[in-house]
Parts: sequence; structure tokens; C-alpha cells
Amino acid sequence: MSSKVGWLVEGRVIFVETENEVSIDELQDINNFIAELMEQSDAPLVHVIVYNHAAKIPLNVIQLQNVSRPVQGHPRNGWNIFVSASNGLVDFAMNAVSQVFKTRWRQVSSFEEALAFLQSVDQSLPALPLNPEPDVLRSFN
Repeated sequence: MSSKVGWLVEGRVIFVETENEVSIDELQDINNFIAELMEQSDAPLVHVIVYNHAAKIPLNVIQLQNVSRPVQGHPRNGWNIFVSASNGLVDFAMNAVSQVFKTRWRQVSSFEEALAFLQSVDQSLPALPLNPEPDVLRSFN
């Protein structure tokens, strides 16, 4: 399994963890599932934390825009936080996608930093767990 998706906070914060190599088709499936979860939520905004351990992810900006559309264009899309070591190509691709959709996006280097940032921008959230045990709803390969 290279990716899994679940709720970090039911109806409010989605947790995505990627490992190994993530294909463009897998990203499409993940984004479609995240959009389904957003649709099921009653919250005005649903945030996404992506914890990236993948050694390789697609960097074609046009493909990323297309597969990101279900989430980035969703009316409940809140902050999208990408937890990963800084990588100029990944940063460029993510910035390009977020500018096209005019979405809120942030790259951070640790999970703790992601949680602190999210708590600072959405004070309506409950305390976020430092050691997440998200309810994994779907795994992707």
C-alpha cells in the first residue's frame, strides 16, 4: 500500500499519508475520495493534511491541476497542508496548482508544524492529536 486516507478529526480534517511512489492515477483516486469525504461533511471547511513519504510523485503541473480539481474546486476545501522535506520542484508544482484554483496551501517540514499551523488558522477545531491514529477509510495502490 502506498497511500491511505482517513479522518484525523471526523468531518473536519482529512489525513493523507503517502509512501513509495505515487502515480497520477493514484492521485486521481485519492482526490476523488477526498472530495467524497468533503461532500459528506457538514462543516463549512474541511482541511487536508498530506504527510508525504513518497520517494516519487508526479510533477507535471497540467496533470496535477486535472487530478486536483475535485478537491481544489470543492466549496468546502479549507487549508491544504503538505508535510514534506522542502523540494523546489514539488513546491513549484503545488504553488502552481494552488494559484490556478486560488486555494489555501502551505508546505511544512513536520507533522507538529502542520498541526500548529492548522490550529492557528482555524480556532474552531478541537485540540489536534500529536500522534495521529486516523480512522483509515481507504488505502490506495
